[in-house]
Amino acid sequence: MPWADTAARFLTAQEAMGGLWLFRTLFALSCLVKCGVETLRRYPAAYRPGTWLHYSVGLTWPGRRQPARSLVLAGHTLRWLAAAGLLCGTWPRLCAAVLALVFLAETRIYFRFHVNYFLLLAAILAIAPPLPTLADTVAHLPQGTDATWSYLQGFHGSRLCLVLIALTTSALYMGSAWRKLNRVFLDGTVVWSTLDYTLAQQHQRHYFDAWYPRALPRFLTAVPPGHALWRLTMGAVLIWEAVLPLLLLFPQTREAAVTGGVVMHLGFVFLSPLTLLPFAVVTTAAYLAFPAASPWG
Repeated sequence: MPWADTAARFLTAQEAMGGLWLFRTLFALSCLVKCGVETLRRYPAAYRPGTWLHYSVGLTWPGRRQPARSLVLAGHTLRWLAAAGLLCGTWPRLCAAVLALVFLAETRIYFRFHVNYFLLLAAILAIAPPLPTLADTVAHLPQGTDATWSYLQGFHGSRLCLVLIALTTSALYMGSAWRKLNRVFLDGTVVWSTLDYTLAQQHQRHYFDAWYPRALPRFLTAVPPGHALWRLTMGAVLIWEAVLPLLLLFPQTREAAVTGGVVMHLGFVFLSPLTLLPFAVVTTAAYLAFPAASPWG
């Protein structure tokens, strides 16, 4: 079939791997930050079957037992080691596969789409072509950033991984927009109730994860759901998430899409920096994959 041959040629075409190396590095750093945040907040140490993030949770898969505490602690240690190995470029495929398995085990405890996104990206990196190590790349830095980038771009491989990263990120955005397409999100009820709950439980929380003044949620909760402020803001977020992957595909709109996507994720980080920083870095780093994934370049 002609279309199948065309798709196969597109996916197996050789591509410069500088963008994939940079994505892998930022992904590994984000995994290390994620491990650090969870260690700082004592998530693994406080874990008991039936709990996560210091709260009681229901079974993700009813009828199946959650992992024992010893397995969770072992998985956390493995994630530290695998993320460090992936960052350094030491057995990167093995390290990425280990990360994918640990993230998969975490979904057995508590289902979060951020973790599933990391799981899929780690699985993609487990089949990535050979890339330079961190030490080799750093050794080229004295020659200047242009020479270092040229060194990285000198490595070539199939664009399959870049296409898969772009498709996974597109599915994340469009799936998120689809889930937001309901009245309780669009009129601001979801965000309003979350802020209201945070304020009500503030004295019981183990940490206050925000850079914004504590007066901000009080101001926002004073605006009732259904107000024009909520409708305009939530509607803009939904539309932007839905069209962002498409805008990233076209060279004419890519620069504006990257700027808008970075600003959106900076807003998320502003609201919850330690929790959302790894996710924001990885998601925006995935924009590097779209030029290779686009038929229009």
